[in-house]
Amino acid sequence: MALCYKDMTFCVAGENCETAINGQCHRYMSDYHKANTEAWANSMNMDYAPVAWSDYSKRCEYYKPIDKDWKWEGFDFD
Repeated sequence: MALCYKDMTFCVAGENCETAINGQCHRYMSDYHKANTEAWANSMNMDYAPVAWSDYSKRCEYYKPIDKDWKWEGFDFD
């Protein structure tokens, strides 16, 4: 059985989104979520939490980039 933290997919562009940082996006993984993710993983005896990520910035009508040249350092979702 596969588990995913909060059974949802978080947006990798959240750190660069004004809407997300202002707390108006349910796909933003805030520092609060990150701490709870780590605590949840530890409670399940896991080294890390399985978190699903996707880049919603290109199709999200609420995405307001802070830095127009921002690029996520990770997977290439294109």
